[in-house]
Amino acid sequence: FGFHYTQDLIKRVADALQHFRDENHELFNTFFDRFVFYVKQYDRREDLLELCESIASVLEIQLRTERIGGGIGLIEIHPDNEFGIDLLLRNLLIASERAIAEDRERVSICVCDAAMEAQIERDEEIQRELVRIVDDTASDLLYLHFQPILNLQSGRVAGFEALARMKTEQLGLVSPLEFIPIAERTKRIIPLGYKIFEDAFRFQRKLAAAGHADLSVSVNVSAIQLLSEGFADHLIALIAGWQVDPQRICVELTESVFASNLEEINAVIARLRASGLGIAIDDPCEQ
Repeated sequence: FGFHYTQDLIKRVADALQHFRDENHELFNTFFDRFVFYVKQYDRREDLLELCESIASVLEIQLRTERIGGGIGLIEIHPDNEFGIDLLLRNLLIASERAIAEDRERVSICVCDAAMEAQIERDEEIQRELVRIVDDTASDLLYLHFQPILNLQSGRVAGFEALARMKTEQLGLVSPLEFIPIAERTKRIIPLGYKIFEDAFRFQRKLAAAGHADLSVSVNVSAIQLLSEGFADHLIALIAGWQVDPQRICVELTESVFASNLEEINAVIARLRASGLGIAIDDPCEQ
């Protein structure tokens, strides 16, 4: 409904939060839609949770008619923890975002505990390794498994599906259910996706050289990749550069892709099909 509408809503939320302010509860606005309470003293964690629940109840009254949810992150600062303000606010933001992800219609609460902090550190390590892969400084961390696709009538292999795998020295094997969402969130899925395609093309050429030119290779593509600028043209140029038969390459899309801009999605699919590539709907749970 526009900038002024949004500003008025945020002001109403700020006014509602004012009721929880006192000498022990300081209120800050750290971003246009983010507020932080700093609680100086409390006896038990339950006291903080009760405060969060009270805040959530008030916010839900303000936001219910707008059909807007929210999230509350909770972090306890202990004297032996050396938290910088940037790290503290980042972890707090992550906790609040996870609360939103749990329930988008209500104001949920998420506590940033030792397990979440460990997960945050793990996610950051995965991000660092993805950067190394994309920058070609550690390309061996990413590799492909080629899962056979069987023709149930003949019982023969009809092709292969390329499944991305990641293995690092520090983390060991990392599930694609873990590193693919991080790659998508950081937009590194775009250059990563092209590397996966090139590895798949290399494998297809080996198949052709071994006398199996009729076997196809399928590659999963996310909505972010598909809708990135120039995706179809770049992919078609890669296929030509690798001298691979486009009719032996299949692009697999998850059903979630079609929740995006359908007109734009269909235009990209039409461009790929016109160049001879196959298009398939993939099982999002298949790993």
